[in-house]
Amino acid sequence: MTPLATVGILSIGDMGLGPAYYRSLQFCFNRNPIVGLRPGHSAQKWTAEFAHLRDKVQLLDGGIIGGPPHPQSANSPPPATTTSSNPLPSGEPARSSSSDPVRNWYRPSVVTSGPNPLHDAPVSGAHLSAVLNARHIHTDLGPASGLKMCFASINKGFVAIATQAMSTAAQLGVLPELQSHLKEYTPAIGGVAERGVPNMCPKAYRWVAEMEEIAETMRVFGGWKTRGSDEHGAGRETGSEGEAGHAEIGDLFGAASDIYKFIADQSVLGKERVGARENGTTAEDVAKTLAGELSPEKQTTH
Repeated sequence: MTPLATVGILSIGDMGLGPAYYRSLQFCFNRNPIVGLRPGHSAQKWTAEFAHLRDKVQLLDGGIIGGPPHPQSANSPPPATTTSSNPLPSGEPARSSSSDPVRNWYRPSVVTSGPNPLHDAPVSGAHLSAVLNARHIHTDLGPASGLKMCFASINKGFVAIATQAMSTAAQLGVLPELQSHLKEYTPAIGGVAERGVPNMCPKAYRWVAEMEEIAETMRVFGGWKTRGSDEHGAGRETGSEGEAGHAEIGDLFGAASDIYKFIADQSVLGKERVGARENGTTAEDVAKTLAGELSPEKQTTH
């Protein structure tokens, strides 16, 4: 029998739990700490341990694009209508008929880059790469993370815009009209908002730092300098025009981060947890809840 890979999952969550339940794959999921590492160890500890094993360990840059893996039957809805942390349709849909159980799972795209493709790994690399729906996009380290950041900027950045727009519409008393106009004139966008806004609530605390990381990616690698920052991120006084070769703008994703931080820290919606939802289960619920929390009358009492 061909040797199978030993797969270690760090910080298991929605994303890690899916692959862990790929039944019939017969991969060995090691429950023991990897190379002596435990939660709370510093970055220096991780670096030292992997440096010690540098002749055995080959690192990849990677990211997961799409919702968490989950089994689907022939009658399951396509990814575009499933409820996941990813409101936009993506990933590989389930196959309605196949002798391979893995093909009946919705699987996100696991993008990787670097000089050591996963499918070339000596122990079951091709098999593991196929199972995880891995896509090696570049031989340099970095492009996979960049793709993840750009994808998430559109995906989760839009949800921040929709959240603010719908809650403001609720304050103005025109939320039903906004929803009906989206459904009539831009149904695809309206559908993404209706799914993405409520699905965001239990994830908002995680998206705070992610928006900040996206802002840094856009600034450092995209040339989108934000007003008040130099090339090292330090504050500086600027006018309306930026340096030659750079566009100088307001902090778009920093603002998105602030929206998610408010929801995570100051809204009842921030107490929501995946699998145990109570509030904000629809876009309308989220909009009305935030409208109540952000109402001028309530803010003047604080």
